[in-house]
Amino acid sequence: MALIICVFVIQAKAWWWLIGLVPIAVLWNPIVVIELHGQGWVSAQFIAALVFIIVGIRTKVPTAVHR
Repeated sequence: MALIICVFVIQAKAWWWLIGLVPIAVLWNPIVVIELHGQGWVSAQFIAALVFIIVGIRTKVPTAVHR
């Protein structure tokens, strides 16, 4: 999901959101599992959810105009 949102952020030319999305894509990737535990990991999950919500609300991807 983070990688899909990264594509939308790039299309919208809102590069600064990649600062929050790339670490999410790395830490929660399904190919190379990174085992993390504890309260910090639980907090990171809430922060990641907030980043997704904020980026989803704030990012506006321009639509293509057909002539």
